[in-house]
Amino acid sequence: MIKILNTLLLLFLFAGCEKKESIEVEKTIDIMTLTPEQRLEKAQNVIIEYSKNYYPIYYNPLSWSELIESKTPNNGTTYWDITHEYVVKKKEDNTKYLIKRKYSLDKSITKVAGFTHQGEYIL
Repeated sequence: MIKILNTLLLLFLFAGCEKKESIEVEKTIDIMTLTPEQRLEKAQNVIIEYSKNYYPIYYNPLSWSELIESKTPNNGTTYWDITHEYVVKKKEDNTKYLIKRKYSLDKSITKVAGFTHQGEYIL
């Protein structure tokens, strides 16, 4: 049920987005190169700025349910990496950004990475 809801949420959020085969990207952001404090600050800023100034033009969807089913380790290790990327275009000057993220099961990082541990999409 959660998997279905997550899939529907992603489809709703990105309905009408055009998939582009070739996109020029002016800036790449890799959240894993930042410290946890910088990640939190950047995520908070990006969430605010994203809703005001950006719209998605390409998105490679992965639902939280699929990630947990396919990547949760049996030994209880809290970290695993999945690269997740999408492109947004800044409304005011049409600058395109490639946002690259990696996911972790650690609840303190998953919110920054894009999903809360409950699967809510926040970016």
